[in-house]
Amino acid sequence: MAEDRPDVAEALSDAGARDEADEVAELALRTPNGYQRGYENTARIFIKNQGITGVEQLLEIWRSTPLLAQDGRWLRGVIAALPTCQEHWERLLPVARELGRALVALPTADSTSAMSGLRFLFDIEGADAVPLAVDSALRRSWSWLSWKDIREIASECVAFGRLEDAITLWRQILSQPHTGPGIDLDVLEDIEAAGATAEAAACVMALLDDKTLHAPRRLRLRQLLAWLEEGERYAPMTPSVST
Repeated sequence: MAEDRPDVAEALSDAGARDEADEVAELALRTPNGYQRGYENTARIFIKNQGITGVEQLLEIWRSTPLLAQDGRWLRGVIAALPTCQEHWERLLPVARELGRALVALPTADSTSAMSGLRFLFDIEGADAVPLAVDSALRRSWSWLSWKDIREIASECVAFGRLEDAITLWRQILSQPHTGPGIDLDVLEDIEAAGATAEAAACVMALLDDKTLHAPRRLRLRQLLAWLEEGERYAPMTPSVST
């Protein structure tokens, strides 16, 4: 049966029947609707037997088997199996990048898949992944990412020195009418931790200029602005050293 193919491939590989194991492994990897763990284990066998060539063939399997895009299980499983060795990094990176970006862009991706793909891209691309992460969050965030997810992306932006991108995401959260006070305060704590209180205050003031803003949200933003301005006014200063 199709669900047994990963186990069969592993058994054949353990027995030294490498060619037969690879044949069954490829068949398993081309079979849609499998389990993530099954794809991961099979991809590991495939890579173990074929090395970097196997990694590149995984990309060919993805490109030529559209049914694998029905959900994110195949991509999550295969990405988890990719090696992180530096020896073949120049050949590995394009494969890893394409699969990671495919996971983020997958129309059927849920928040687990999307964030898994973004974390993977942050790991392998660093700051180069920031534009995709921000664009994805702004374009699709409210249907498939939680507020916590958006905050995580903003924190990654800060870590990579992309404060303006983080502010863009914080502003998007604060502009929503029904986030709740807990989310607002979490965002303000993130802002304070990033040392961006003044920038955030300017952002909130810009939001208050929106004439269509509902009264309850306007009141909440004024409260947040007062909190930010108070924090800026009483921010701890480095004491001077007397001589």
